[in-house]
Amino acid sequence: MTVFALRADSFKPLLMVAPSACSTRRLRQITLAGSDGSQLSGAPAAGKVVGPSFSSFEVPDVIEAILDTYKQLRVATANGKQEAFIETLHRVGHDPFKAAANAARHPAEEHSA
Repeated sequence: MTVFALRADSFKPLLMVAPSACSTRRLRQITLAGSDGSQLSGAPAAGKVVGPSFSSFEVPDVIEAILDTYKQLRVATANGKQEAFIETLHRVGHDPFKAAANAARHPAEEHSA
């Protein structure tokens, strides 16, 4: 199984992409804000899946949409730095990220697969 994860400076996972367990097609699940329980990432916590699986061809566009959404929604913190991804996610919730991910789908590929 191949798992791809982006991590923030604080070593907390931003998002994880892994094969979908329920399909023989090349589908991927995208999960936001999980923690493996290590000292660097904090208490173990399951991430939240962003909607139904995406095709492997959609994954780069979905990741880009999620990161663009973060850049649009983040705010400056008290020390003048930009808010970390996980802080933005906790502040605004998963819905804006789910909407951006679903908007990045490739409908033509779903029908041709």
